Amino acid sequence: GWPGVASAYYASANLSPKDMDTLLAYIGGVPSIGFAQAPAKPHGGGPPRQNDPELRARVEVEAVRAVQAHYEAIGCIIESVEDENLGWDLNVSRGARLFRVEVKGRSGTGAVELTPNEYRAMNDKHVRMSYRLAIVHDALTTPQLTIFQYAPGEDAWLSNRGDRLKLRPMTGAVVSF
Repeated sequence: GWPGVASAYYASANLSPKDMDTLLAYIGGVPSIGFAQAPAKPHGGGPPRQNDPELRARVEVEAVRAVQAHYEAIGCIIESVEDENLGWDLNVSRGARLFRVEVKGRSGTGAVELTPNEYRAMNDKHVRMSYRLAIVHDALTTPQLTIFQYAPGEDAWLSNRGDRLKLRPMTGAVVSF
């Protein structure tokens, strides 16, 4: 008598009138009447991806602007290397110091994804002391910038406020036939 076990299921014979109403409403497309919708699965097991490419591009542009404004305000010289596929977006120099800054923007809050190239650069022992991960939340409204740098004494990525970056390495593949 359970759905999927018998070749026919007569809900009206097994459900209370209230449960029957809930089931019929759900079948009619009203999931809020008692059946919970499954939460959307994030893109690739990571944070949800913005599906609108124009909005995604605007978020990235505004995030880069926020990071540039931050570094300009403290007297740094900024060079965009976004098109060079180095694993970071900006070379930022101040005196003899060079920072390699990867910028990640979100229209809201939440986690960000690093590409394999960005993650490789971040962990490269020749680069990581000068690597910075700049995350801009609410990039289109009131940008909130957090910059992480490697702290060798703790073997961790920390912000100037003491936030600890949580990394969850992922493996992916592109398949075709």
